[in-house]
Amino acid sequence: MIIRQSCLSDGSVPSVIIAQADFENRTRTRNSFKKYLQESAAVATNPLLDSLASISGMPQHTFLGHMSAIGSYSTTKKINIDDKLRRMLHTISGFSFDGDRGSEEGPRATVVEKCLTLRELCELANSQRFFPPMRDWMEKHSTRFNQLLTTCLTAEQPEVAQEACLAIAYLARKFNNAMLGGMEQVISSLVRLLAILMVPRENQITVYRKALEQHADLQLIRATPQPFHFPRQSYSFTDVHHHLISCVYYTIADLLYNIPNPSLLVFFECRIFRRREMTRTLLFRILSSVSQNISELREQAESLEEPMPPKENEEAFTAETARRAKISEVWDRLPARMYTEILRVYHDFNAINKELILEIMEFLKASSPIKLAIFGDETIRALEIYTGHTAEGHPTETVKIKRQSKRISLSEKPTNLEVHLTGTDLDADEDDESSFDSDEDNDPQTWRPSVVPDRIPSFLNYNSGQ
Repeated sequence: MIIRQSCLSDGSVPSVIIAQADFENRTRTRNSFKKYLQESAAVATNPLLDSLASISGMPQHTFLGHMSAIGSYSTTKKINIDDKLRRMLHTISGFSFDGDRGSEEGPRATVVEKCLTLRELCELANSQRFFPPMRDWMEKHSTRFNQLLTTCLTAEQPEVAQEACLAIAYLARKFNNAMLGGMEQVISSLVRLLAILMVPRENQITVYRKALEQHADLQLIRATPQPFHFPRQSYSFTDVHHHLISCVYYTIADLLYNIPNPSLLVFFECRIFRRREMTRTLLFRILSSVSQNISELREQAESLEEPMPPKENEEAFTAETARRAKISEVWDRLPARMYTEILRVYHDFNAINKELILEIMEFLKASSPIKLAIFGDETIRALEIYTGHTAEGHPTETVKIKRQSKRISLSEKPTNLEVHLTGTDLDADEDDESSFDSDEDNDPQTWRPSVVPDRIPSFLNYNSGQ
């Protein structure tokens, strides 16, 4: 600004040149600022979140803002990280830490204490001083740590649940595969929490379906068109925790990217199938983003691998090469495994869910190095009618159809039917990612009910908002 004023006072510099220089300076500043914002946003987001639509309740940029706003833990005191984490986990488990007394004797931790402890965990992970010892601790105790975090994922304390979601997502960004142990419990708890939070909306959809059936029967009896009256909304707006639903929704997607593991991806896919209509819509959107970015997930997993040992150490180099070849084979088979699992819910009554399922199948066929069989409506329906079951299994092995059908079949059900699709069997000592079944959920409020195959009105859907 001083240089510009001095140039304006100098009559030897033409005003045209000054104006042009001022314009170039503003343009350069604007471009530099734009580049800085793009670089900052690239660090905060990932391909899964970029492909995921925002939903009402909390925009995606707000979730990313929470991730970027976490500071670092600073202190001049000498801290034993093991003792510090032990005290913090004691508070997260529900009891305030009081000396050396056990958790049964200590006072109950308040909501504020739990939230502050979860934020302090993120600040510890974000500090250069405490990150290395905390990572070593996490590699040894990740299963126990994740089990304690799942105790915070309850609908009774939505504030604690939201802080827990943000803490889980942020810690997964910092520690990645070090948090893999026990992550299945976290994914299962997040999906169950989402299903519980959606119960008021799910119940309203069920009431709407019943009213639609009664209206169709009434028109059939009277043989004249009758006006349809929508059922009164049975819940208030605050009964659905829209903000927490959005936080859980983004947290699941962020976890699947920052801890890329084929077993975890198939595990998440199988958590969807027994959920109710509107909950499955949100989960299918996440699964669609996953199927669209399988190559990016594989690249992320490869970038998190430890460097190869030197070739001079022949034994270690050979073992690491064999391990990576086996992991690469698992990633190659992942689209086919996810493809056969999605066939279990191919006939979804909700039109939006059916569109998402077809979209997921197309993405999986496009990303699979193995040519996948095209299962049309007639083929799947004929198979289900013949067996009275829905198809399960792998495209690379014998498929055993053993799941109970919810449809009425007039044909005699065979006790077992094997369909040989292709040749090679999986390794006997390898965990079967596709064998995961749905949650053993005994709460009928979160189950998928029987519905009629009609498109529900758009205002009853959990509308997306960018």
